[in-house]
Amino acid sequence: MKKVFKPRARLLLQLGNQLIKNENIALVELIKNSHDADAKECKIELINIDSKENGEIIIKDDGVGMSLQVIEQIWLEPGADFKDLVLKGKQLPLNLIYAAKRTPIGEKGIGRFGVHKLGDEVELVTKDADSEKEIVVKINWLDFHDVIYLEDATFDVAERKPVIFTGKQTGTVMTIRKLRTSWDKTMFKELIRTVLSLNTPFAEKTKDSFSATLNLSLKNKDQQLEWQETMLTVEQVKNLSLWKVRCTIEGNKIKKFHYEFLPYAGMDKLSKKVVTEKNAIFTKYYNQLRDSNNLPFDLSSHEIGPIEVELFLFYLGSKVLKLSTSDPRLLNDFMKENGGVRVYRGGMRVYDYGEPEDDWLNLDQKRISNVGGSIGNKLILGSISLERRKSLGLIEKTNREGFVENDSYKAFKQSLLQVIAIVNHLRNIDKLQIKEIYEGSAQTEPVLHDVDLLKDITTEKIADFSEGLTEEKKNEVNKFRDEIIEGLEVIKEQYIKSHDILIKSAGAGLSLGVVIHEIEKRIKELRRVIDVVDFNVKKVKEIVLSISKLVGNYSVLLSNTTKEKVQLSKVVEDSIYNCSFRFEAHKVSVSQLYKKHKLVKINCATNIIVGALLNIFDNSLYWLNAYDIKDKKILIDFNDYKDEIGVLVADNGKGFLLSAEDAIKPFISMKNGGTGLGLHIADEMMKIHKGRLVIRNFKEFKSLPKEFEQGAIVELIFKKNETK
Repeated sequence: MKKVFKPRARLLLQLGNQLIKNENIALVELIKNSHDADAKECKIELINIDSKENGEIIIKDDGVGMSLQVIEQIWLEPGADFKDLVLKGKQLPLNLIYAAKRTPIGEKGIGRFGVHKLGDEVELVTKDADSEKEIVVKINWLDFHDVIYLEDATFDVAERKPVIFTGKQTGTVMTIRKLRTSWDKTMFKELIRTVLSLNTPFAEKTKDSFSATLNLSLKNKDQQLEWQETMLTVEQVKNLSLWKVRCTIEGNKIKKFHYEFLPYAGMDKLSKKVVTEKNAIFTKYYNQLRDSNNLPFDLSSHEIGPIEVELFLFYLGSKVLKLSTSDPRLLNDFMKENGGVRVYRGGMRVYDYGEPEDDWLNLDQKRISNVGGSIGNKLILGSISLERRKSLGLIEKTNREGFVENDSYKAFKQSLLQVIAIVNHLRNIDKLQIKEIYEGSAQTEPVLHDVDLLKDITTEKIADFSEGLTEEKKNEVNKFRDEIIEGLEVIKEQYIKSHDILIKSAGAGLSLGVVIHEIEKRIKELRRVIDVVDFNVKKVKEIVLSISKLVGNYSVLLSNTTKEKVQLSKVVEDSIYNCSFRFEAHKVSVSQLYKKHKLVKINCATNIIVGALLNIFDNSLYWLNAYDIKDKKILIDFNDYKDEIGVLVADNGKGFLLSAEDAIKPFISMKNGGTGLGLHIADEMMKIHKGRLVIRNFKEFKSLPKEFEQGAIVELIFKKNETK
């Protein structure tokens, strides 16, 4: 015995009420239908929407309209698959004719039921090119509560002489009454933001372009003016960006890349900068797409065609914004509500990417963990554009909240993260110059600068406050000022005293990851050796001793930092030993040329120099793997200068992508996920020893083997008056 499902009438109400997130998304679904109907324009009229009883929402388009046949076989069939058939180029039912040519955005066949989220009464009027009459559909969703089964829920469908679409006009207009929500200013502003962002604001208009416009009409005109308060337009905001980026990702690489740094007219000490795919950063490494494990991947294998990326980035420091022509508050307010990276497919927005609560690229999360070095959503206005027919691997969720997080989505997201990482690296270089020139901040001492700035602001504010006060009150206020200034001076002195300790601790912290990685590898090796039946006792003892020595070496990093006379070769040997398993695991051969030199003692804190060398080794290992160098090599040698002694570390990779100056600055890194602190901390450690860290050029050394010509070369140099 066979049975059939009998859907309840309330099913359609549930489709609209539970699958559609809010009123904005409901309207977006209706606007998408206008897009799919080849409309050039969709007008949304909001009339008295602050009243549920008297409010109306009217959505009108100039698309191809619908025939009675389309109404009956598509619009009135929940889940109709005709758009999916069109999208995939399949045959439509023989008796079905549909005039729209544009690639459809929707495909599930349920979006139109989001209208229930907006109101209880719906009137639809439509007309296509082959019809002499308009079709009118009237639905009262409240009637669906009065019947049990869907087949028993009836409504009116009629034809009439054209009233709205006269002559050769075609299109569809939907009027919604008996609103389910009384709208307020916040909801309206959110709707403006939604409609503005529905089409990518960056694309040039074409004959096939689609736009959605919004008009508000309230009975209370004062309230209407309040709701429509001045906001920056997208074009105005774009002109306030300091960085503009366009790129195309396709197949297994970033095919096109154009980065511009465009200082404001008032920033006359900085110049425009352009970086393209022809620069070394791409030809050396970054044009190839790589996953989180640094392995190459190809978007075409995930059914994802070309991805067009356009980014506008901002600097929201008040001093810098004052150099532009805009009110800083307006830009901050705009970016707070609209900042982020949005996704568009076939010219239409895919939600919820780029919404204020949706940190889908983890930009804000990374900014928290890497303060000062990452791009947050409030600092970026981005558009990701996909072709509908060439992105079939990306499947939209039924609830209209983004793509299904399958392998294709992961590849899509990773490719974007790689682009943003490159942009972030380039921006940090420009950003550092901006801070140093226009915020008066020496990056090496930002805390001291901020304390001095705070003292000046305090003095200025209290002076303003004191105007008009009696002498007695002025004396009280000045006493209060002096107490604040004195407190700030104490903070400054404590910071100066703590600076060296902080640098040493940071160095130890950066080295910690290296050492823990080494210990984990050796523990796994020990487990592997012991797990065999006839395990090698000598081998077990050897590994246990190596772990013990490694832990002992690391304890030196955290121990007393008093300087003492030590053999420089012993410090280098300990550093090499700490990385020996990593060198072995990554098949890196280490040339220890320093051993041919006579023994040299230096006066140093061993833990600090070991920490500096570990950071340099870690840097070389990362890039040797990133560049996929087959025969990986690191060379360590001593250089005996007239007044100095140097420890040279060279690798056979492809060298630094950054300039020597930028490579040692904080928060500037070309590593994906890098903090930009490794070489900076090593440089600070050398300063503690009255020495320095220098990034060298191959041509400076006649005896250096040619295989290291393209690699990174770093030297730690100690003054001889610090050697014994």
